[in-house]
Amino acid sequence: MGFYRRISEDEVEVAPNFVHAPTYTIDKKDKNKPNLPEGWMWFNTDAAANMYFGVVIPLWTEDRVKQLTKSNTTQILNLLNKITMPDVPETLIDDALKQKKRYK
Repeated sequence: MGFYRRISEDEVEVAPNFVHAPTYTIDKKDKNKPNLPEGWMWFNTDAAANMYFGVVIPLWTEDRVKQLTKSNTTQILNLLNKITMPDVPETLIDDALKQKKRYK
């Protein structure tokens, strides 16, 4: 959930809580306003933004990582298992699986 805008053909910028720029600031109270500045749009879920923009929105925003670090390791690993990573080199996936086995 948050503000999203396209910054290139295959990349979307995400701002979970607010956007602060030199000439404007938008936050959650502005989410229903039409015509937010510089192409920003509010979506209630990453999935909705993914469908709209036709790209995969990164799930690992700084706020999401902070939330997860409050969880236990098992919960974090379970979430990692649900993420598909088509562009990740196979060696990184192998390393992640080795780390997972270490924490079981």
